[in-house]
Amino acid sequence: MFLTLLLPLLPALHPDNLLWYTMENFDQKDEQYTQEILHLAPFGIFKLDLAGNAYFISKTWEDIAGIGAKASFGKGWHSALFAEDIPAVNAAIAAVTEQKPAVAFRYRIKHAHHGVRFCSMELRLIRDDQGAGTYLVGYVQDVTEEHLAHEKLVETENRQRELNTYLASLIASIEDIVLEIDGHKRFRNVWAKDETPLFLPKELLIGKTVAEVFKSAEMLFSSPINDAIRTGETQEIEYKHIDPAIDKWYKAKITVVSNDPNPECQRLALTIQDITNRIKQEQALKQTKALLERTNQILESSQKLSNTGGWEFDVLTGEMFWTKQTKLIFEVADNDTEVINYQDILTLCDPGYDYIFDQHIRRSLERQEPHDFIFRIRDRKWLRSIGSPVVENNKVVKLRGATMDITEQMKATQELLEAKNKAEEAARAKTDFLSVMSHEIRTPLNGIIGISNLLKMNRFQDHQIYVDNLIFSADHLLQLINDILDLTKIDSDNVELVQNEVNLNELLQGITNQFNSLAESKGIDLISFIDPQIPEKIIADAVRLNQILNNLISNALKYTDTGEVTITLQALSCDEQQVAIRFTIKDTGIGIPKEYHETVFDSFKQVQQPASRRHSGTGLGLAITKKLVELHNSRITMESSIGKGTTFSFDITFELPQDDLLVDQSDVRSSVATYANKLGDLRVLLVEDNPINAMVAQKQLVYFGIVPDCAYDGIEALSLLKNNTYHIAFIDLHMPGMDGHALSEFVRKQYPATHIVISTADIMGDIRVKLSKIKTYDILNKPIVLEKLLIFLLKVAEQHNIIHMEATLDE
Repeated sequence: MFLTLLLPLLPALHPDNLLWYTMENFDQKDEQYTQEILHLAPFGIFKLDLAGNAYFISKTWEDIAGIGAKASFGKGWHSALFAEDIPAVNAAIAAVTEQKPAVAFRYRIKHAHHGVRFCSMELRLIRDDQGAGTYLVGYVQDVTEEHLAHEKLVETENRQRELNTYLASLIASIEDIVLEIDGHKRFRNVWAKDETPLFLPKELLIGKTVAEVFKSAEMLFSSPINDAIRTGETQEIEYKHIDPAIDKWYKAKITVVSNDPNPECQRLALTIQDITNRIKQEQALKQTKALLERTNQILESSQKLSNTGGWEFDVLTGEMFWTKQTKLIFEVADNDTEVINYQDILTLCDPGYDYIFDQHIRRSLERQEPHDFIFRIRDRKWLRSIGSPVVENNKVVKLRGATMDITEQMKATQELLEAKNKAEEAARAKTDFLSVMSHEIRTPLNGIIGISNLLKMNRFQDHQIYVDNLIFSADHLLQLINDILDLTKIDSDNVELVQNEVNLNELLQGITNQFNSLAESKGIDLISFIDPQIPEKIIADAVRLNQILNNLISNALKYTDTGEVTITLQALSCDEQQVAIRFTIKDTGIGIPKEYHETVFDSFKQVQQPASRRHSGTGLGLAITKKLVELHNSRITMESSIGKGTTFSFDITFELPQDDLLVDQSDVRSSVATYANKLGDLRVLLVEDNPINAMVAQKQLVYFGIVPDCAYDGIEALSLLKNNTYHIAFIDLHMPGMDGHALSEFVRKQYPATHIVISTADIMGDIRVKLSKIKTYDILNKPIVLEKLLIFLLKVAEQHNIIHMEATLDE
């Protein structure tokens, strides 16, 4: 009865419930009924003894294994298993028998008709009332479909993982951003290696619409998205970052992936690519093109304005490329399409210039060096060609350069050359005139001043005032002449500084001494100050420095009636090699109006105010002073105002003497009276064609105890030289017949022991140059100053041991 009720429920019962319920509720006498129930079960059931031998096999197991019950008894059921799985099955049987109450495992069966099948088995140990194991019961289910489904799922999951890995690698390898959008224009997914170009963080972007993300810039993307959905075609846009502060450009490409009618299912791919570099390159290229166009326009204008054209010569083909301006210069039509070659240029050159052109070009090619030469074309045009070679693999392949039309420049140069020649001719005539005038004027002056000095030396008290006035007038006239001649020499660049060792203290003392009487007569204090840091001796041109200070001090005293004139020498810097000195001459005189400050240093200019007309002068003193200061690589400055005086200052850097043994010439220029009648052993020849000048010079020499032999021309001097020996000869430069040049050259060659001193009233700069060519360097300017004369006498006397300077100076 129980079985009748149980049978309809068998398919729904779980194997555990059915198997164990059957085993536990039926005793041995119900074995037949139990087996009938087990045969009806929807899963395979078997019984094994403790050694693993089968002695019951259900029909369902036979179907699952594909072998019958009899074949399965004992170890026969192993024949249905894969050999590789049998050890695992035996291990499970042993485990249940020895330890575990139940073991679940899977194995494979080789079905004769259905191939490989996957089975799930659960094995249990059945015990008797005393708890001892009696046999094993197991059930088997065919889980092949479940196993295959699981394998497929695993395979699908693996493939998905591989695809995700590949996609991640792919996205990591590209710079583009990929966004997934649906038909509602809502962002579904984002793939980005660099999220910087995104408008929002990735996690905030997903789920938002285009309108929510782009806001006012929505139409930039909405319109092409609509077009892509409508047409199914890919849309592209280029745009600048929606944040104006970010200088980035992007290219967006919208592609339809799935154009489902349902917007929720539609999918579009939006790829965003950073094109900033390309845009900037395009912008740079555009700017470069604009700049190139502008440069070409400027170049063309420049070539036109400068009348210069460019060209290129291909050495391999012989072809010439000319710019538009070059064709205009060579007078070749611009629309002429015929190729210009090297020979065409040679035919355009005037006779002789074709050879010059060819030689310069060949030299440039052979030596691989630039060229620059002038040639002429069409009998009237002068051109200048400048070019340089283009070298490849140590071989000139091209010449590039420019051609300039210099016709007007050549005309101007020729006119300038002609004007220069005329100017030089005029200058030579002027110089010759001044040379003659200098000689002619200074010659009688020499006599006047010489005689005046002789009278003063003889000290006729009754005539002293007349002699003083005579000397003053003559000196003033000489100063005026010297100023004019000095300015002429400076303007013609005939003045050079003669550097010697100078005692600056003595120089300044000598200058102030000569102005002391004038300052005292006007009731003016003449004050001088030398910075203690200034060395006692410097290397300078004493004559020119004396001239600068004389002019400035003389002017200061001239225009100062009350107060003082101050001369200050300040050391700006000083080391072992040189000293920089600032000279300042300051007065408390009438001052100079501001409107005359610009012209005060001009030649022949005097300040036109009533007070200035009381004072004589040529207006050359300051002009000469300015030029002499500039000759020292400096500049003179002036500060002045009416009634407050004037201050002149200038800075000069002097070298310092490096040899302590040098003797300052000022040491041998001490009082002339010291040497009166002490040089009588000197044998002197005086050659002078002017009787008055000869008489003056003779008297001056007699003052020093010298009785000279006098000759009035070169021929007479030769006769005296033939019969006498002389230590020194004073030779006048301008004489009739044999002049001073010829006589000096003859004496130097024939009588080398005789020291030559040229005595001349010609002080033009080229005289010294001419004399240096005949190795005559000592010049005594007229009017003769006793101190200057004494220098030459002492120089020769020292050489011949006639008088010793040390002894004389000690006296």
